Amino acid sequence: MEFNENQLAAIETTGTDILVSASAGSGKTAVMIERALRLIESGAKIDRMLIVTFTKAAAVEMKARLFSRLCEKSANVNCAEALKKLPQADIGTLHSFCAKLARTYFYSIEIDPAFELLGDDGALMNKCLDEIAEKYAQSERSDLYEIMLARRKDTAFKKAVKKLYLTAVGMPHPKQWLDSCLNFYGDDTEAKKTVGEFLERERKKIAAAARDCAHRTRFAKFERNIAAAESVAAAAESGEESLLVPTPRGRVEPLFIELNEEYKFLRSAVKDFFDKKRAAEELRPSKDALWCGRALKEAAEELSAAYEDEKKKSGVADYNDLEHYAYDVLSSEVGERIRDNYDYIFVHEYQDINPLQDAIIQKLKRKDNLFMVGDLKQSIYAFRGCDPSIFRLKRQLFSDKKSGKNIELNRNYRTEPK
Repeated sequence: MEFNENQLAAIETTGTDILVSASAGSGKTAVMIERALRLIESGAKIDRMLIVTFTKAAAVEMKARLFSRLCEKSANVNCAEALKKLPQADIGTLHSFCAKLARTYFYSIEIDPAFELLGDDGALMNKCLDEIAEKYAQSERSDLYEIMLARRKDTAFKKAVKKLYLTAVGMPHPKQWLDSCLNFYGDDTEAKKTVGEFLERERKKIAAAARDCAHRTRFAKFERNIAAAESVAAAAESGEESLLVPTPRGRVEPLFIELNEEYKFLRSAVKDFFDKKRAAEELRPSKDALWCGRALKEAAEELSAAYEDEKKKSGVADYNDLEHYAYDVLSSEVGERIRDNYDYIFVHEYQDINPLQDAIIQKLKRKDNLFMVGDLKQSIYAFRGCDPSIFRLKRQLFSDKKSGKNIELNRNYRTEPK
């Protein structure tokens, strides 16, 4: 594969942290693998590299790609050695790495290393949530529960408490973060300004993704969806819901299924945005908001306590626990020793990182050994608790060219004629 100038810069630049902002189809994974390969060719050890991503499928693909490239370069003695060590190399999901730290250094944070990992269905957490909802419905705090009832269902109450809890556990210090949330409720003007700024950031994010989708829909000549995709982009860019047109009906050819799913997701995201915008315009006075915020915080804390108790009884841990275990291990006396194990750190799909995960990476990195790659527009498909502002702030920090280097990959090879 021939690399363009910006891709080569991402592959060959050394001596500084690097953030690669890559558009869809720009070859970001190929670039990251090529960077690792060339470092290995020049003498870097694969067992002193950490390469992480956020899904098992992406991890498998990265390892397979590196295996393929190492095979091609196996005449190089360093690549031949790396091939032997590849099965044990730290190339995988961030959660698998966190689990490895927890089970290896359990003694430093006093946990039982024999914990079992909970699945993704959330059944145990939902059981605790159901019990809390029932308790709130029958207690002196039933006002909050009743306010959030809709059509005699408590879905809104449960959803709000669960979202607040999940956001909190995605922070390095959940309790302190929950306490700080109440500082938001000062006066109505400040509250509305903050909500307005948040919604504007969300609108711009959706607009950028929708415009990209509309461009690719038009380029691919997916005639059925062109007008609808354009309407989603126009509505997001202007903030005018009336510009949305109905979703076209009829069969979608296999070639366009992925584009159609992306369009439907973005249209739903735009509709959700306008729902949030209407809700923000009806913000209640601060006194009521403070009362409601405090009650939700207490409910989230109760969920946390009940869920932790159930997990301890069952000897299990969830993915959030893995992250906190890893953060605590790296904050302990063994942290420096672990950090010294890695000469190079790679983070794939950096736009999907949350504050706690980023804190883990910051504890692992040294001054100039971090390589991050991601597509900010794709953060609209956000992993639970991911915070795209981390990516934006990193890019802003690196703009001085002293803290690190920004590299843009904008050329979309998927849409270019063969």
